[in-house]
Amino acid sequence: MTVSLSGLGGDELFTGYPSHIAAQRFHYIDRLPRCLLRSLRALAANGKGSRARRARRFLDATLMTPETRFASRYLQATDERDRAGILSQELRESANQSAATEYLMELFQAANSKDFRGRVLYADQKGYLANELLRTTDSMSMAHSLEVRTPFLDYRVVELAARMPMSMKMRGFTTKYAIRKLAERLLPAEISRRPKSGFNVPLANWITPASETFVRDLLAPDTLKRRGYFDVARVAIMLDEHFLGRANRSQWIMMLLTFEVWHRQFIDRAPAAGHRPSAMAIA
Repeated sequence: MTVSLSGLGGDELFTGYPSHIAAQRFHYIDRLPRCLLRSLRALAANGKGSRARRARRFLDATLMTPETRFASRYLQATDERDRAGILSQELRESANQSAATEYLMELFQAANSKDFRGRVLYADQKGYLANELLRTTDSMSMAHSLEVRTPFLDYRVVELAARMPMSMKMRGFTTKYAIRKLAERLLPAEISRRPKSGFNVPLANWITPASETFVRDLLAPDTLKRRGYFDVARVAIMLDEHFLGRANRSQWIMMLLTFEVWHRQFIDRAPAAGHRPSAMAIA
């Protein structure tokens, strides 16, 4: 096979991500009186346990502006407190930890939609789709001499989607509503009404006790200390929490592993300045 079709753009143009469901949920919640939301937050203040913490976090989000809520939480893969805690003291003081939030805020401001749900879609199109999905699809497909075409990203489809009201993209909590209605004319109901199934990395099958030795070897304290990027004690706590079954830290562990492998491949093995690698070295 030399050419394949991709559905890239379907989620970003017509809704499909959990963040879009969250935006719809807050679209309804934001109509409630603020005094009611503040009262609920006060009631949750004294709760204990993980369920109470989740309730407080959710109610905290209801009191934020939509832009702050999504730029700082719902469009980021990790928690702000975890990001700050895992960095080394030196990096914590020098790095701009708000850079991702600031970038998302800029995208929200650049969007023309008066409906915040539309601005979330715009941020996904300009950020996640352009900087991540299309980039990785292109690099991985070209590495295997495969041409991937993206019909949803035909400029005419993109322009049509931009003109469509949100009610045609999401009806209640049904995503891709217009596409589903179109699919009903062409496909059996079990396909057109099928729930979304994302292409998630099976971290639960990868970061298991069977891989603990491999993980701890790559993220050894001496290695982390020599790098100077991460807090050695905090990483050790994360590993213990995960492999002892106290918390699911697979996402963080995967990111740390990826960073370490990347560092070994492209930083540790980088040629010295002014040195031109030979053809044999490149091969």
